[in-house]
Amino acid sequence: MEKAPFDATLAQGPATGAAYFVSADDGVRLRVGVWHAPSATKGTILVFQGRCECIEKYGRAAAAFEQRGYATITLDWRGQGGSARLHSDPMLGHVDHFTWLVTFSSPKYEFG
Repeated sequence: MEKAPFDATLAQGPATGAAYFVSADDGVRLRVGVWHAPSATKGTILVFQGRCECIEKYGRAAAAFEQRGYATITLDWRGQGGSARLHSDPMLGHVDHFTWLVTFSSPKYEFG
């Protein structure tokens, strides 16, 4: 896991906000946003955002969740935000198969 670019000013979330690059099972690099604070004792909320969005859009939601005792994790889908594109044309939004979207394996990363 490596540190990824993150625009904290745009996110307007908790100061604990950070981004990381992780690798999917097929090697595609995804950018993950994490807001984790010691006060987040109730659990972690996973935000699966819409298309054409980026992790920074959810900083204010992460702040609201943190006030209620939760950490937040979200990701830029493949071809969105800071995640790897599936095609050399960054304007193309094509998917051959949706199995990559619904296939999850055991966790490989620990945040916070």
